[in-house]
Amino acid sequence: MNISPNGQLLAFGSHDDEEGYLISVWNLEKEQQVCYLNGHQGIVRTIAFSPDGQFLISGGDDKTVRVWKISDEKEIYCLEGHLGSITSVALSVDGRYVASGSRDKTVRIWALDWDYDFPAPADWDEGARPYLDIFLTLHTPYAPDGLSRVGKPQWTEEDFQKLLQELGYRGYGWLRPQGVRRELEKMAKERK
Repeated sequence: MNISPNGQLLAFGSHDDEEGYLISVWNLEKEQQVCYLNGHQGIVRTIAFSPDGQFLISGGDDKTVRVWKISDEKEIYCLEGHLGSITSVALSVDGRYVASGSRDKTVRIWALDWDYDFPAPADWDEGARPYLDIFLTLHTPYAPDGLSRVGKPQWTEEDFQKLLQELGYRGYGWLRPQGVRRELEKMAKERK
């Protein structure tokens, strides 16, 4: 079971007597099923979303790693090579590699040949604003009451690097650090 990075989707393995082993994807906000993904020939043991939540990676007892496009309910890749059940999967921040771990005591790195246009490096994207808002709130000092936050946000270079890493996890790894820094400083000044 896994939840998409934006918190909107939940995916988990299930079994249907007629369809076999499925992945069920649900919209948490609407509390309704989005789709079933059908293709595994055994129990689905592990699921991971892409940072943008458009793709799903799964692995299971059929010894395969599968990459799905959720909106199309379509399997894009079936990666074979492990000799045991797949117990963990992950997608790199840039979406170019899948890592899988198996009960055969191996880890495999799969390079994906996407028919997908990765975003070109850019200074800013408005979709990343909520993450900067959260960052600024967490780095604003507490008021004497110990509950509210007041004053100018303060952060270290290490904090900023962690923000960039978080943006990468959330599908914004293509943003240039200097552009993120400029926007962060601008937003911090507006909070005064």
